[in-house]
Amino acid sequence: MRTRRVLTITLALALSVSATASARHAAAPAAHARSLLEGVEIYGVDAPHSEVSFVVAWMGISKVRGSFQSFLGSIAFDTLDLARSSVTVIIRTNSINTGFDMRDKDLKGGEFFDVQKFPTITFSSDSVTKTSEGFLLNGPLTIHGVTKRIAIPFVYNGHVKDARGDDRIGFEGHLTLKRKDYSIVGPARLNLVLDKGIIIGEDVDISLAVEGWKAVPHDSLGDPDSDSLYRVALKKGVAAMAQQFRELRGRTADSLMVAKEGLLNDVGYQFLAHQRVADAIAIFKLEVESYPENPFGYTGLGNAYAMAGDRELARQTLEKAIAISPQSPRAIEILKRLKT
Repeated sequence: MRTRRVLTITLALALSVSATASARHAAAPAAHARSLLEGVEIYGVDAPHSEVSFVVAWMGISKVRGSFQSFLGSIAFDTLDLARSSVTVIIRTNSINTGFDMRDKDLKGGEFFDVQKFPTITFSSDSVTKTSEGFLLNGPLTIHGVTKRIAIPFVYNGHVKDARGDDRIGFEGHLTLKRKDYSIVGPARLNLVLDKGIIIGEDVDISLAVEGWKAVPHDSLGDPDSDSLYRVALKKGVAAMAQQFRELRGRTADSLMVAKEGLLNDVGYQFLAHQRVADAIAIFKLEVESYPENPFGYTGLGNAYAMAGDRELARQTLEKAIAISPQSPRAIEILKRLKT
């Protein structure tokens, strides 16, 4: 049934060209303008191959180890000067995991992280300093509503291409924080000082292993539904695809649509990867028009405007993405770059 629906949508999208959509396409900024992201590659943090872990002393005779299982982020990697790179990472506090359910429940509660009130930990760098051993990533860290500037020592592990040909970069870092500096106190009974030290240590050692991932242009997106949409856009033009998408969505419930927002977003970034900026702008405009309540289309559109050299439109659009969702690391990173 799904295959038949995909084929039906693909055929419907391929029928005709809309004059209105063509006008929108023609109004896109010129592709030959100098990109505002020249020399910068935007990587997403590949969470399954990254780690945010911690170790804290217990009664002075043992240690408790844990990690955060859910986080997202973006890296603006400067290919000409790594020291001009930057990163934004957003960690979901309710994903804390120490391997013991009762302890994790306590850590998520009001006496520790209070995840209902403070659902995220955020870090967004504003400078990178070269050192004799590597680099320092400088910027504000916010935990439990408390923001302090920190410096994270890190090393760059290099760049590789994976089996599909996509780009990957790796970093490792380590730092020590005092939990009470961020109001992670806990109940009084767990702050008693015993013979060997405080029950829960005040120093928390944090280890970071971050892998960035960036797709390179492919003939296929790797997903049948995305490929169908992408191939229609290639064959019949983005304007034709956009008009037929509007018509189809106008008579089809969202729950029955195969071509949803994620597919549009994939196609838009595929055009960006191919340096077809005007086509990407048209796709992201369609996404914003169709799903104005979500930040993803605005982020993609802001990315495309930046590559088209339109600083003001890029800024306005990225700020809309962040207004909808402050947890939009790609939008944050590109916006930072526009201000340098």
